[in-house]
Amino acid sequence: MSKNTNFEFYKRAKHINKILLKRFQEKSPKTISDGDLGSCSGYSGQKTCCDKDIVKLIDQAALLKVKPILQTKSAFSKLINVYISQLNKNCSAAVIPSPPLIPKTIFADKSLKTFSQYKQAQGNCIIDFARALTAFTRGQLCSICMGVDKLSTYIHTQGQLKLSQQSVNTFQQAADDAINCFANIFAPSILDSILNKLNGAYIKNNDSCAANVTKNIKSIFSNPKISNDDGQGGKICKGTAIFSDNSLCEQTLLGDSLLEFINPRFLSLEKESLNRLLNLQKQMLELIQMILMFSQAAQQIKLLMKAIKIQHFHLY
Repeated sequence: MSKNTNFEFYKRAKHINKILLKRFQEKSPKTISDGDLGSCSGYSGQKTCCDKDIVKLIDQAALLKVKPILQTKSAFSKLINVYISQLNKNCSAAVIPSPPLIPKTIFADKSLKTFSQYKQAQGNCIIDFARALTAFTRGQLCSICMGVDKLSTYIHTQGQLKLSQQSVNTFQQAADDAINCFANIFAPSILDSILNKLNGAYIKNNDSCAANVTKNIKSIFSNPKISNDDGQGGKICKGTAIFSDNSLCEQTLLGDSLLEFINPRFLSLEKESLNRLLNLQKQMLELIQMILMFSQAAQQIKLLMKAIKIQHFHLY
């Protein structure tokens, strides 16, 4: 992902956030119907400061949060980069394509039917992962629509936002399924199939260098570290990281950073593109604070302020 693209994401995020803040400030609590609250309809029938325009902005913000994930180089893209590198390293110029291969050429090669199927499959896994994160992010942002007369329904006495175990389980299951789906692409048998097809297409005369290419790539990808296991008996994508840094989850499909050499500057840009939009979530806390202006219950005010301070502490 280019630096310009990354900057454009950030500008759009700030623009949406600015509009959202302005519109929210201008609202007075009203009882809104399901249709007007759309994806935030769980708060319908309450005195909320949200309306259909604010919900539309919430949807845009949630989608913008995951867009970098869809465009950042995944472990599958790294596999193709490593393949080209190993091809050039182990095979003589006489048996490999000229001009030299580039990833775009391989991804566009329609003769590689089996490879194309796996490319499509991993793309679907990424989309499913993005959908899970979009739903999770939207759920967080929708919390600004909680009724000013119902704050205690959504906030624990300890000051934490209440989480439905069903919601947590749904997100964890969706994240697990998408991550496992993606990780299965790197199973030894599938990796063998992909490499055999690539070697057959790009190494002439069944040259013996193909064996070294395959061996080296299988060694590099023997443990791509694509998993939802945090190594401590828990999940990386927990579904409980509300208004906090969830970048480890978001970067799961990148796999091990050592799968290929990346110039530190570009690695920094990739990470930045995934993390910068946390500013959206941070500023959502300001939106929640604005609900206090419309609340009549002193105890509810203290409760929500406590929640904001606790959640803010975990942002970075």
